[in-house]
Amino acid sequence: MNGCPAILAAAFAEGPLPGVLAALDPVLPGLGEGLRLLLPILPAAVVAWWVDRASYHRGLIPPREQEGSTPEGHALRRAAAATLLAVVLYLGVMAPLFFLDRLAEIEVVHLSWSDLFVVHILLLLALAGWFGLHFGGRLFQELRRQCRIALHPPWVLKEVLLGLLWGAAAWMVAVGLTVAASLVFGAPSGPGEEALPPMILALAALPWWLRLAVAVSAGVVEELFFRGFLQRRLGIAASGVLFVLPHMAYQEPPMLVGVAALSLIFAFLVRIRGDLWAAIVAHTAFDAVQLLVVVPAVLEVTAGVPPGS
Repeated sequence: MNGCPAILAAAFAEGPLPGVLAALDPVLPGLGEGLRLLLPILPAAVVAWWVDRASYHRGLIPPREQEGSTPEGHALRRAAAATLLAVVLYLGVMAPLFFLDRLAEIEVVHLSWSDLFVVHILLLLALAGWFGLHFGGRLFQELRRQCRIALHPPWVLKEVLLGLLWGAAAWMVAVGLTVAASLVFGAPSGPGEEALPPMILALAALPWWLRLAVAVSAGVVEELFFRGFLQRRLGIAASGVLFVLPHMAYQEPPMLVGVAALSLIFAFLVRIRGDLWAAIVAHTAFDAVQLLVVVPAVLEVTAGVPPGS
């Protein structure tokens, strides 16, 4: 999801509107631009409503009787938690999809280090707000229980080792599928840097320690939110789709095939193990290898190669 900050920034950049949205502007000036901001509200609200209903029916939020609150107070807490979740989904997942064309209008490589973590911060705020509103002082206890985060050292060590093995396997599967999809969709235009997604180049330009921090942040936060929180409520398919959507920022269809495969692998790993640690480690290991080894190696090999050669 590291491409989302670039799209959020691009949303406020000036430039022509593409396609259907552009065609609306001569008729009603500003309509196309307004639709970019308004249309994502509906899917974000629907997903938040779905999460609320699934949480209620699966006993993942306390019933009104257990809270000891009035019907109005209970409804207000549920509405506040769902609204917060909808806002985060709007900003971090839905709205960026309507501004993908704006990536070409900004200097992605000049994003500051803080931009890389803004979406992860939003996801953490959504989790803290959701569990805080529903469970108050038991926020962290319920988050750990529902997202399946064990704190017993021997168990954690075992899951870390399993996560490293699964991460290696996931890397081979994802890379293999991405290469296969590249043959179907068509290979990049050339072997040089211009053939790589702008966000990949931006990440490769970061210091090694910041790339490692991005990998750790993605592994922890995204697994907490998508596998720990959403998967238990919406299931593997829906949570997987929501995980893949932000990765459209890379604007590489073959890469989305690999991301979808990773999502399925991490999802079934959580289901098999009954805990989130292995998926966190596998996700972190995959991103770390990509950012610290694979991408720099590709850039080094392609350095100085003329376009189209």
